[in-house]
Amino acid sequence: MARTVIDSCPIVNAGSAAQSVGPGIGQSFTGDGTELTSCSFLLSYSIIPLTGTLYATLYEHTGTFGSTGKPTGPVLATSNPVNCSSVNETESLINFVFEGVQRIAPVNGTKYIIVVVHIGDASGNHCWARRTDPVNAHSGNGSYKDTNWIVLPFSYDFIFYVYTGDAVPVVITIKNKPFKIFYF
Repeated sequence: MARTVIDSCPIVNAGSAAQSVGPGIGQSFTGDGTELTSCSFLLSYSIIPLTGTLYATLYEHTGTFGSTGKPTGPVLATSNPVNCSSVNETESLINFVFEGVQRIAPVNGTKYIIVVVHIGDASGNHCWARRTDPVNAHSGNGSYKDTNWIVLPFSYDFIFYVYTGDAVPVVITIKNKPFKIFYF
């Protein structure tokens, strides 16, 4: 099955500000009834290269979608770990993959929050998640964790993609030898 977007706030809506991932940044989205396989966030680091690990986790949604939405309840699914060495000083989409029992199907029309967590931060360094300027580019809303969950003001959203299906290899032939290229 080809990978398709369940919900997103695409890069074309990137604003001028970013939020420190710290103990967590979250983005609300709407399920479509298909199996969640991966998600991506536009991330970077500042000062020195990151250490540690990043995870994406899925939560139920509480509050009003688009204005006060934030995570609630236990974690529903957790992605495979992503080594922070894959995050660059230049912003790039970092992909988080859900496998095995962690692949669940968010109910069609139901609201959820996908959360990115950074564990093992180097002293004085931060992983940054790009967000929109307040242009209501997405019908959901972003939130971040301090001591408690705080909703981003003015309906800011993080640049994110939530996917169903897997990357489909493209087979090309070079001098009569087939190669597969995977898109992530």
